[in-house]
Amino acid sequence: MEKCKSTTSDRIKHNTHVNVEPSTGAVVDSVWRFQINVQLQGGDNVGHKAIESYYVPLLWSDGRMSVSSAWVGDFRTNVLILQQSAMLLEQVGIAFSCIFMFLAIVFAGYGRYRYYKSKTEELDGKIEALLSTSNDDSSGLLIADGYGLE
Repeated sequence: MEKCKSTTSDRIKHNTHVNVEPSTGAVVDSVWRFQINVQLQGGDNVGHKAIESYYVPLLWSDGRMSVSSAWVGDFRTNVLILQQSAMLLEQVGIAFSCIFMFLAIVFAGYGRYRYYKSKTEELDGKIEALLSTSNDDSSGLLIADGYGLE
């Protein structure tokens, strides 16, 4: 049995590959290749020449897609502008949320202060009303019936 002629495959011609733009992740260039080969066996001598074994391509498929470098540059610029805008909006949103949180704390504290201040003023008014009553009038005293304070 004779050996087949060894043909070294050229990786550039025969490999499937995908090139991806690093900053955006967009596919810039891709090639999909597929091949099925059939090995033909060498036979007897035909005349003065011997037939050797060799491979014959039975099926070959080659799909390509590529994008122009100008389009890639525009795409990269637009995507980077969107990314920078999103980062800026995120920082502005964080700043506004911190400001609103601080204002909510201030307003809650001020409302609490006003509530306690009104309660204090109400108690002061009641104390003044109790102190301003005359001592003869027993109706101003806050003593329950039945204690015999006469």
